[in-house]
Parts: sequence; C-alpha cells; structure tokens
Amino acid sequence: MAWPCAYCGFPLTGKPKNQRFCNIVCRTQWRKEMGYTFTIYCRERSRAACKRPMNEETRRKLSEAHTGKKLSFKHRHNIAQAGFGRVSSEATRRKIAQSKIGKPRSEETRLKLRQARLGKRHTEESRRKMSDVKMGHKHSEETKRKISESHKGKVFTEEHRRKIGQRLLSEETRRKMSESQLKRWQRKESQ
Repeated sequence: MAWPCAYCGFPLTGKPKNQRFCNIVCRTQWRKEMGYTFTIYCRERSRAACKRPMNEETRRKLSEAHTGKKLSFKHRHNIAQAGFGRVSSEATRRKIAQSKIGKPRSEETRLKLRQARLGKRHTEESRRKMSDVKMGHKHSEETKRKISESHKGKVFTEEHRRKIGQRLLSEETRRKMSESQLKRWQRKESQ
C-alpha cells in the first residue's frame, strides 16, 4: 500500500500511516505555502513550532479567554526563561520607552524605587561626569521665566533674612569650595 506525499506527490511506502510527507524539506515547503509561520519555542533543543497567523477576531477572543487567569509559578518561570539573554533591537527599545511616557508610577512603585536607591552614593568619577555634562549649560528664557514665577510671592521671615545675611562659612568649607572651583576651571581649560 502506497500513498502520495502531501507536497511533492512522491509515493510513501513502508512508513507509518500518519506520515504525510516524504522528508522535512517537503513538510517545510508545504507549511510555507499554507501560510504557517515558524518560531523557536524551545531553545535547549532548538525545535521549531508552527502556528498559523491569527486574525484580529481570533486574537480578541483569545485575549478575552485568558483575561483574569492566574499563571502558576512554573509557567511564569518558563515565560521569564524564554526571554532570558535576548537583546531587544533599538526600534523595540524606542517603542517600549514611548509606551511608558506619561504613565504615572503608583505610590507603591515609587516607594520601592526609593528604597532600592536609599543609601547609595555616586562615585567620584560619575559625579565628575555629571558635572562635565552640565558645564556651560544655560537655561532658556522660558525656563528662567518659570523659575522666576515659581519664586515670586515667597516671603522670608525677618529671622530667615537675618540668618542668610549673617551666615558665615567655616574656613574648612571655604577651602573645599575654593578647591572645587579650581578643579572645575582646570578641567574646563584642559578641554
């Protein structure tokens, strides 16, 4: 008993009844012609999975069906492992950045970010780099106007004014400020 290959028509004999193709090339070509797309879903074994492209209606139905489902720890772990080590393209990074612009962070997220950064200090090198970046930067007229408006209406108490006027810097503080300014000017002149 012989039956033809589903792609090239070559007679298949002595093979299991459920086999439809004579070799992997025929199977691949048939899937391409039928509109299947190929994606790698198992990196360890590099097996290829086939899936038909879905239309918008099917995607919507699947999305509704999966909404509210809780994934198991193993499932979440597998999803994380699938993206591990993958480097996003520059275009993808730009799209992700654009999608996050204007979205306010929750109070909980802000607290977590604060806790993560608490107690960390910039190194001398990074502080110097940040200083160099801002060196020579001038505010635009609009920014100056905004700063001016934000300060208007502020009233200092007499005690505050007196403290500002009488503030005396210690010799050590003056020395540090002087050294800092000298370093900045030396860096500026060397560039």
